[in-house]
Amino acid sequence: MRIVLPFALASAVQAAVSCGFDTFNYTETTIDKLQDAIKFIGEVLTGANHAQHYLDVIDQLNHNGPQLNAVIETSPTALAQAIAQDRNGTRSGLLHGIPILIKDNIATSGDGLTACAGSFAMEGNIAPRDAFLVQKLRAAGAIVLGHANMV
Repeated sequence: MRIVLPFALASAVQAAVSCGFDTFNYTETTIDKLQDAIKFIGEVLTGANHAQHYLDVIDQLNHNGPQLNAVIETSPTALAQAIAQDRNGTRSGLLHGIPILIKDNIATSGDGLTACAGSFAMEGNIAPRDAFLVQKLRAAGAIVLGHANMV
């Protein structure tokens, strides 16, 4: 088993590197696959690449394409946070480099996002601190891309 595992791992890394960034299948991926891509492909595929890809998809489907309005707003600091994590070089937690969306009734702070819980009456509400859930997600290394619509 000790011989087989490194060989299998080396083969998987070689296959991933030969595939490259352009052929990574984001549609059918999992958190494990995203993390493996960051870990093994390194410079070719990073957390910032993941964040940028999903920000582009949000832009295509939410604003420019079928206008799903599934995402209320995106964080202006999300990409910078992902780049900072990549430059740090050490894993910050179990969700290191994984882009996520937060439901709009959950408070986020310090990233330029408002928490209006889908209500026009609360439009522009800036939370003074992250909700406990968001604190835990950030501590685990997740990148908050924005707020998702509640409906």
